Amino acid sequence: MRKVVSGFALFVLVIICAGVRSEVVELPADALDHRAVVIAPDRDAKEYNQLSPTLSPVALKSFEQRAEHEDPVALDVVFYAHLSGLGCPADTNVAAEWLDKAWRAGTPLGVLYRGRTLLGLEANSTDKNAAYGKSLVQAARWDFLDDANRGNAASQFFVGVCCESLEDSVGAFSWYARAAEQGFLPAKFHVAYGLLHGIGTATNVDKGLALLTECATQNLIQAQDHLGELYADGFIVARNDALALQWSKRAGSRGSAPSQFRVGMMYAQGLGVLVDTGFAAEWFELAAEQGHAPSQVKLADYYAFRRGLPDEDEVASNWYLKAAEQHNADAAARLGARYAEGRGLRLDPLESRLWLNRATELQLAHAATPKPAPRNYSASVIENENDDTMHAIEVAVHGFDVLAGTGSAEKR
Repeated sequence: MRKVVSGFALFVLVIICAGVRSEVVELPADALDHRAVVIAPDRDAKEYNQLSPTLSPVALKSFEQRAEHEDPVALDVVFYAHLSGLGCPADTNVAAEWLDKAWRAGTPLGVLYRGRTLLGLEANSTDKNAAYGKSLVQAARWDFLDDANRGNAASQFFVGVCCESLEDSVGAFSWYARAAEQGFLPAKFHVAYGLLHGIGTATNVDKGLALLTECATQNLIQAQDHLGELYADGFIVARNDALALQWSKRAGSRGSAPSQFRVGMMYAQGLGVLVDTGFAAEWFELAAEQGHAPSQVKLADYYAFRRGLPDEDEVASNWYLKAAEQHNADAAARLGARYAEGRGLRLDPLESRLWLNRATELQLAHAATPKPAPRNYSASVIENENDDTMHAIEVAVHGFDVLAGTGSAEKR
């Protein structure tokens, strides 16, 4: 029986009772969750091999019925299926609900992806604790390792995910390659990604692109999304707006929030299509509903500035708030400006200052973080957003000046 016990304040003890190994991982005193976690031992690892685009809606429904009775494998399969769009559209909100159930049941993927969330590696991660997250990923790695060494493809893949989460790119690529050799499609995508970007292996663009295209044509959403991104960027492969739109639409129509955002940007800018602000807003809304912060800002902009939608200040403010709560600097600056103007929100100089200060902090942190060159499809937008953020701050400061000049009691 495999157990991981997270102590009240200080440690996680990982035990495999077969006597093969044990490990003690220290935790910080402020670890976010101190409940005991049992990684369920009684499971058929072969069932994880069904995690591919060939998973049918009927099979997924069967797993969901088992998951309702806290079957550990079923909980994992259902969570990952909704996360990756296997047998259903990808949906980060639904995936988050199933992840919570899997985590509470102590399933291997529940522990792994709870750890990745705490490490800030998953979309919409807001609560972070690197030390605790790392300890959970280590625990999951030990748990998958036995089945991986026995040749189970899915277990090999998830050991690769653990290694990647722990910043061991060479180890991750090695495990992905072993799973890919057995035809496990999610692993093939990660091998393709490594080859294209030189992560964990030498760069081989031709081989990587061929493998990525193979995965995309077999309906793996992550591959379709990345192909759309590559063709939109034009850095690794020649820029092709038509192919970028084609692959992004395919992934976006199946629930990929990054692809939905990309399609929205392309319609907003007229890249590969005629400009259509209303259609762009529809795509932004799809991603915004899944918690995609940049899409929430863009959708709020459309409501606020009448770019294809009615001017509804309260709706715009609500979307800005959702994005700002995810540490989006542009949203925080816009909120600060709207509190200064009393637009869609109460007139509140103090609240405005708080949000503007937060926007400045986020922008400074973003500027200090190393990052790749901006993507072609959004480079001008990135520049405009920075200008918009500074303009929002200027508007708010002007609002303070007006309040000061009129002797407003709120300003005083």
